[in-house]
Parts: sequence; C-alpha cells; structure tokens
Amino acid sequence: MSVSRFEHVLIMAEDLEATKDFFADVVGLSVGWRPDFPFPGYWMYLNDSPCVHLAAKQLDAKGKDYLDAKDGGDGGSGCIDHIAFLADDMEGFRERLESAGIPMRHRHVPGSPVQQIFIEDPNNVTVELNFPAGK
Repeated sequence: MSVSRFEHVLIMAEDLEATKDFFADVVGLSVGWRPDFPFPGYWMYLNDSPCVHLAAKQLDAKGKDYLDAKDGGDGGSGCIDHIAFLADDMEGFRERLESAGIPMRHRHVPGSPVQQIFIEDPNNVTVELNFPAGK
C-alpha cells in the first residue's frame, strides 16, 4: 500500500475573492469546476489538476460540520509552512510581481541550479516558485 500522487491543498481564506484573484492573476492558476459543497469556495487548477482548493474561513454551521472545522471556524492543522510550484520564466514572474507591488524573496538552492521566489498570498500562506536552471 502506498500513495500515488499529491492531490491538493485547502486554504481557508480570510478574503476568498482576494485569494482567488491572487492564485489566478499572480500565480497563474485558473478557476475550474468545483462540486456544490455547502460552503463558498473555489478550485484553482494547474492544467487539468485542481491543486489548490479555497474555502471561506468563516463558515456557517453546515460548512463547519462538513469540514469538521474546529471552534472558531478554523479547520486543518495550522502547521503548513508553504506550498510550492515548479515554474518557468523567472524574469516574467519577477516583472509580474513587481508591477503588482507584491513583495518577494529570492533564493538559490544550495548545491543546485534551482532558483526560488517566495511570495505570500492574502492569508499569509507562503507560495514557493521553483525555477530550474535556464527556466
């Protein structure tokens, strides 16, 4: 028995629309089909994969029950440090982020040709963009 692939991450968003816009306009994901869950949200797609799920942090009783949310509307572990994407066109991303006024951190992976850009979504979730050499 083993896992076969990574499916998705769920972000409980303080501002659902701003978070959706961030992942669409800044990261480059697209909004796609989502089941009719009993709470507001979006599924953000990378190609054909709905890899980032978004839900409103403030849930009504039906939404809290469905997600098994803890008291105060917070679900999940609260322990995730960042989510990462393989990317290309680092300079294009830098220009997009600068023109949008989004602060970024740049880093080289030690012993590797990979360069990284780190940004924060509207909920302070760190998004890591990995650029292999020549990308």
